Amino acid sequence: MKFKNISIIISLLSLNLKVFSVPLKENEIHSDLANNSDKPKNVINDIDTLEDEVYDTLPVDNIDIDTKVTDIVDLDVESVPVIDADECTTKECIENSKRILSSLNTSVNPCDDFYEFSCGGWIAENNNKNSGYSIFDQISDNVKADLHEILSSDYKINENLSPKEQEYDEKMFNTMKNFYTACKNVYNKTYNGDEILINFINKFNITETLNQHDGLTTLLADLHNNGINIFFEMSVSESPDLPYDLPTIVHNYLETYLGDALLEEEFSKEGLSLEGGFENENEYNEYLQKQERIVDNTKKYIRKVLQTIYGSNKIENRIDRMIESIMKIKKIFTRSLIEDNFSDYSVKPIYSTEPTESIENEENEENEENEETENLTDEETEKLTDEETENLTDEETEKLTDEETEKLTDEETENLTDEETTDNNYENNYENFEDDYENTNIKTLNEEYPFINWNLYFEKRFKHYGLEVSINEESIISIEKVKNLFKYLKEISNEDLANYIEWYFII
Repeated sequence: MKFKNISIIISLLSLNLKVFSVPLKENEIHSDLANNSDKPKNVINDIDTLEDEVYDTLPVDNIDIDTKVTDIVDLDVESVPVIDADECTTKECIENSKRILSSLNTSVNPCDDFYEFSCGGWIAENNNKNSGYSIFDQISDNVKADLHEILSSDYKINENLSPKEQEYDEKMFNTMKNFYTACKNVYNKTYNGDEILINFINKFNITETLNQHDGLTTLLADLHNNGINIFFEMSVSESPDLPYDLPTIVHNYLETYLGDALLEEEFSKEGLSLEGGFENENEYNEYLQKQERIVDNTKKYIRKVLQTIYGSNKIENRIDRMIESIMKIKKIFTRSLIEDNFSDYSVKPIYSTEPTESIENEENEENEENEETENLTDEETEKLTDEETENLTDEETEKLTDEETEKLTDEETENLTDEETTDNNYENNYENFEDDYENTNIKTLNEEYPFINWNLYFEKRFKHYGLEVSINEESIISIEKVKNLFKYLKEISNEDLANYIEWYFII
């Protein structure tokens, strides 16, 4: 085929250049070889023999010894027959050959400008594209076009797969197609997002499912399988004690600003506040008014969103009930975080116990001490005797800068092997893992949180992904150490749960 002839010529040029390390004079192929009498005869003879063999394979008549490279490249290769009929007969091969040949600029001598010779055709064809457009951009465009064609068509059965694999393959294809179609619909002028959202919510039959046996478990598994990770989600994490990864329950909390605002009034009756440290009553009252505005504005926002989506389909008292449920659950979840001391999330006394003047004096003294520490030179800092170091109070030790703390001697640092460093990092990660999570089993989960059928939950999750995992009461699970969420979750009515889940869909 055409591409074979040109590739042979280019390969021959490369060989000549490599052996003699000089440019071919006037592009003549044999003349320089004939005049290179100073080269070892065996080398010249070998190269001459190789060139003769190459030229003998070319299906071109009357190529004399003085034929130039450009003359060969410019031959009408359309008329050249293919030597090996089985070499490139597929549609893909022919199309790729055309693409590669069309990228060349054969009017240019490759010895004068090889880049233009190799890429000139492609550049001329794509000169109307954006500046910086490259072959990689073209490949990306082609891939997108192929994906569009694939995902806009029906599923095509792959006969090489088993019936079970075909079933899973079709399921994954339909999932991708649904996502792709949903993304395209955003730009469709006839697209009714509110209607699609309502239909999607209705598909789960939230209220009806919650009222069934194991309804909450079934609903949570279905929601999580669809990427709606309400209340908690399941992930997989590495366990330092086991040779395999563990299914892990991770709690999923939304923003807590609304719950904070809702709880402030309750905490104020106990002389407590999530903010705390106020210096006088006016300052605290301003803070309370701000929290009240947050609650009022959030309620207006929720009402407006629900009215926009549902229109007249939801009567006002139904919207009022939804808002009430949302407020109640937001407050409950924030309280569960406080009781679990999540990320040091806790309440504090409303007012500062020390006079303002005393606090300012203490801050000034601390700033002066910090300035004195910063003025110490490195040499002076290092000259702390063992006795002085031992006499440092805990407070003074904490005030040592990070730079001073990190001053391990070069000898100590060099003596730490890579293995020891890795072990230290692993131990730190292990300690963090132990602090945040604990390993338990399905039996314990069912005993502590019986309102969720954990066997059923994990079976539905694994089945959704086509995983054949045996679940029993002894199966090990890792769970985040935030337990009050489940304590309060079982106390929420089905009506409140349904209203909150519906709102969770929307946001």
